Amino acid sequence: MVTDRVPGLCRHQIVELGYVQSAHTLGDASVAFNVQPRSTGQVLIGSSRELVGWDASINRDVLGRMLRRAVSFVPALAEVPALRTWTGFRPATPDHRPFIGVWPNMPRLWIAAGHEGLGITMALGTGRLLTDLICGRAPGIDPTPYSPARV
Repeated sequence: MVTDRVPGLCRHQIVELGYVQSAHTLGDASVAFNVQPRSTGQVLIGSSRELVGWDASINRDVLGRMLRRAVSFVPALAEVPALRTWTGFRPATPDHRPFIGVWPNMPRLWIAAGHEGLGITMALGTGRLLTDLICGRAPGIDPTPYSPARV
């Protein structure tokens, strides 16, 4: 959710310590506290996760849980008007491991995709692994579990 402009309410991103456990678990819908100030003075409030395929509808129950959690951390958010909500997709592979490497039968096509909700978190490691593979260097980690050829 994005709020109306409230300059000074939040100057830095704030993420709860248990974010990875609560927001990135497989199974039922989950929520975690995460706020990010925008340069416009608005505040982005998140985060939730549901495994619903391509259903882009807003689950009001999950949204409510997410907002109640945010207000428990930053009570002033209860008085801030909401401007919009949206759904984002978290692309994932069937085995929940990203594809990192050369695409099968296309030796010039390299891919790094399917990180689910952890693409930015895993960006440095993914970039390093992909760079090592492209350059023909021995990677620092075993690339086999991430090979696009595994599926």
